Amino acid sequence: MVITGSEEREAAAGEAASRWRGRTRERNRRVGAAERGAYTEADSLDRLAKRMRRLRRSLAIKRLQGTDEVDLKMDRLISAIPLAAADVTDKLVERVIGETRDFLSIEFFERGLQAALCVGRIQTNDAINGTGFLVAPDIVMTNWHVLKTSDEARMSALELDYEMNTFGDRKVPQSFDLDPDGFFLTDKEHDVTLVAVKERSQGGRRLADYGYLPLIPDEGKITIGEPVNVVQHPKGRFKQIVLRNSRLVDLPEGGKTDIYLHYEADTEQGSSGSPVLNDQWEVVALHHQGVPKTNAKGEMVDEAGKVLTKFDEDRIVWVANEGIRTSRLVKLVRDLPLDARFEARRDGLMARWLTETDPASAVEAVRTVLQPPMPSPPQPMPPVRPSPQLSDAAFSVGGAGGSLSLTIPLRITLSMGSASTSAAGSTDSASTSAADLPSTWSFQEAIKPDPSDPDYSRRPGYDPRFLGVDVPLPRLTDPRRGPLAAFGPSRETELRYHHFSVLMNARRRLAYVSAVNVDSGAPFQHIREKGSENWFLDPRIKAGQQAGGAYYASNPLDRGHLVRRNDAAWGRTAEEAKLANDDTFHWTNCSPQHEIFNQSALSAKRGLHLWGNLENAVSDLAPSHGEKLCVFNGPIFADSDRPYRENFFLPAAYWKLIVLKGEDDEPRALAFLLSQAAQIETLVTERFAPEELADFTVFQISVSQLTAKTGLDFGLSAEWDALAAGDGAEESAAGAVVVRDESSIRF
Repeated sequence: MVITGSEEREAAAGEAASRWRGRTRERNRRVGAAERGAYTEADSLDRLAKRMRRLRRSLAIKRLQGTDEVDLKMDRLISAIPLAAADVTDKLVERVIGETRDFLSIEFFERGLQAALCVGRIQTNDAINGTGFLVAPDIVMTNWHVLKTSDEARMSALELDYEMNTFGDRKVPQSFDLDPDGFFLTDKEHDVTLVAVKERSQGGRRLADYGYLPLIPDEGKITIGEPVNVVQHPKGRFKQIVLRNSRLVDLPEGGKTDIYLHYEADTEQGSSGSPVLNDQWEVVALHHQGVPKTNAKGEMVDEAGKVLTKFDEDRIVWVANEGIRTSRLVKLVRDLPLDARFEARRDGLMARWLTETDPASAVEAVRTVLQPPMPSPPQPMPPVRPSPQLSDAAFSVGGAGGSLSLTIPLRITLSMGSASTSAAGSTDSASTSAADLPSTWSFQEAIKPDPSDPDYSRRPGYDPRFLGVDVPLPRLTDPRRGPLAAFGPSRETELRYHHFSVLMNARRRLAYVSAVNVDSGAPFQHIREKGSENWFLDPRIKAGQQAGGAYYASNPLDRGHLVRRNDAAWGRTAEEAKLANDDTFHWTNCSPQHEIFNQSALSAKRGLHLWGNLENAVSDLAPSHGEKLCVFNGPIFADSDRPYRENFFLPAAYWKLIVLKGEDDEPRALAFLLSQAAQIETLVTERFAPEELADFTVFQISVSQLTAKTGLDFGLSAEWDALAAGDGAEESAAGAVVVRDESSIRF
């Protein structure tokens, strides 16, 4: 029996109508609750907490761009947003949702234009089949019912710029051929297809000029009653957008309907495969199907209520829309069995989605098409007040006493605490002393800066000729993430220490990059001992440009060394090794890393899925590669980083670049990326269950990708990049390689 396209559409519409009817009572209850402001009845406390934590990021970015008066209001609102579900109240949801919904800045439209650039028509054999949008620089997503097979995709193209424009030159539609031999993934149940796209249009335009919309795996992107925005090509017409006359009306939980959500919006045939977006232009769903009006028997009816004896799309009344949830799509793409030749491409796709949690990062390249880059604000953010609590005393956020409760991890027991973590509070210039810690602790090692060099003038710093070839300190080429901290009459930016150097981001108060020379063959290696570990400020730059101990108190954030003690602590003498060891305890070399992320001891038997284990594997590389390495480390600074304790933002991901000489004595450059986004989403959990460690994945990426993510030019030969030449060519096209163990690392 041959099923026609009309029969297939009728069956799909009937299934959507059945799901819609089955949720009528619950949906009406939730929508009604949201309309009267009973948000905690309309949605679960957990989902509302996730949503507000996500909105807090947007509010924090707005605060940085506002006036002093707005800053104060934003500070109070940001501080009031809870970390725990138990602290969510209807009043607080109204404040947060209202602030982000009712007073949209003009930037809302600018970002909408950027997001819409990567949405186009799917054209098969000259017939318009539906809508699609780029979810990576070279991969388009649409519905399974739009593109079912690789053969269909091979005869298809993504047509971009098919739209009306009043200002500027008339847009010329650009047709990009699809490339299912490069990547193809499809699933009927989730009604989704992903396929690679050629990098140049038939007219010669670059696909990279259009940006893309990553699929963000995190929940909390939308709640019941919030608006949705749909960019589409209804019936193949010019690109259109649904704004404001639309809202999310249902988010089923559990069972097979868990993959769907329902929303009100005007769509037509041809809108299939459109992105459904929230007001932050994050993809919340893939538009899948309209919901037709039916009677009590489930029969489709027209506007007058007359039963349709045949599937007549001109007479059908569409009462709602059904989309496939983004978080479920990400899980599908991760777990779906796939042709082995596409595995590397999928790894690259997942790497992007796991580390780019804000569409702004994905469409940043498009900004240069629309306008020049915006300059960085001239002033760095003011220093944080060293209080372990958020400044929310004047605001009720639920919980006991109207305060926001943070659980202190018992495992820490202040073993790395500083005087600044006391209840009375003190400045970050103080160091931990024996008097501050329990008398049962041993103090075998005293950490202190080089006493013979109080002005730091004799510290040699990172040596770019350490490997016998030029491996320079990176240059900051894109300062929009923050200006470099400068010091001295000549406004230097390189902070030199024993065997390593640091470039600081003055706005974020963390290092852009730390660069260390590692010599495992040096005659003296300082052995790490337990005991007091003093951390200290670098006197060359302002204290307000260094994140001190206040950020690490009363939470599971470790004071993570960027340059590890073991990497720097070598020398021709024991004294030299000890001086380098102690220099690693400057706050300039510190970064907030979740305890599980940072400590290899907490990730036993997890291969290289944790940063500490990768660092150990890197150290093991040195003896077999000339005993010398140059290692660069740093955080990825992004607009989506979550605000934490006033004017501070927690990096969600970190990077590492290793330069060494291979067995052929030729230089090799290996770049890695790891995200801690899931672990720092809330800091109220004292410890994580072992199975949660599976969320950690290390990716090896290309140096060019690392440059794009950091704004740093590493000045290395492209021939050194393991993922840009030779056997790594396939992985380079994919964007990343999942590093499961040492054998996964590409040299």
